[in-house]
Amino acid sequence: QLSRSLWRMAILLVALLLGSGLAAANVADYNVVWRSVTTEPGTNTAGQPTYHGTMPLGNGDVTANIFVNESLGAVSLLLGKQDAMASTTDLFKLGLVDFIVEPNPFTTLTRFRQTLHLNNASVSINIETDMTIITVSVWIDANSNTMVVSLLSSTTDFAITASQSTLRPAHPFVFTPPRHGCRSYGMLPDVMVDPVPTGFPSASLIMYHRSNYSIVNETLEQQGLKSVINVTKDWWLNNQFGFALYPLEDPASRWIRTNSSAISTATNVKQANLALSFFTKQTPTASNWLDLLQRQVAVFNGSQPASVLAAHNAYWEGFWNRSHVDISAP
Repeated sequence: QLSRSLWRMAILLVALLLGSGLAAANVADYNVVWRSVTTEPGTNTAGQPTYHGTMPLGNGDVTANIFVNESLGAVSLLLGKQDAMASTTDLFKLGLVDFIVEPNPFTTLTRFRQTLHLNNASVSINIETDMTIITVSVWIDANSNTMVVSLLSSTTDFAITASQSTLRPAHPFVFTPPRHGCRSYGMLPDVMVDPVPTGFPSASLIMYHRSNYSIVNETLEQQGLKSVINVTKDWWLNNQFGFALYPLEDPASRWIRTNSSAISTATNVKQANLALSFFTKQTPTASNWLDLLQRQVAVFNGSQPASVLAAHNAYWEGFWNRSHVDISAP
């Protein structure tokens, strides 16, 4: 979770922007810039990981908390989605994705800059070493639930690995919702799909969580509302949420799928472009959900990158030009 101070900073920043009547042309004057690496993940008093010093990014549905993991040599993303709701109606994070660069550029780091670009809702990270400058850019398309991650080295070739990891146990587990700690529920683990289903790029990573039951009817009974069970839609039963991570390279054979949780470049490269497509839907089976996710991936893969980025930038330009209040002094 983000710290309260970071949320207060974000709210104050938005208030300043709106109150200043800023157009898209000078919104960039208020970009958030970090010039030192934050140590993430941290730990709380219970020894659990925390992500207080991360940079938030989103498109209104998909969210990402972006941070650098120096020891791993990675740019990491903590992923979320507004409708990623489990059987207990609790919001679950989707997972953690690491983009690992080898050799580790942070061992020879000379300058660092991480920027939240307000004009087009993107994050860039410049990692300068004594040999090269690596630029990482991340943006979540305003018009689809797809994220694009690009890595570019100015001179030196690097090996790049993209890995996904679950934030939950790898076996069935017991979950106690924070809001009513007197009751615990059994949960299924996240699924890392193996092998890659037909239709997806061969070097894809796919992970999802499926709600195999729901507490809605039980809750309605407890509240004396059993009579409305048959006329109320249960939005949680068989709700499935997750994402697919895949290279945008042509040819995609530049990437190798090493296992169900990682893909790597076949050789050292100067540039890499990857996408993550996110999807949530109640479906009769898990395979039905995968079919629908595959269609979403195919649509984005078949689009023109320049056109997608132009439409994304146009959305945010329109946002900043309409979302302001003009205040004049006498």
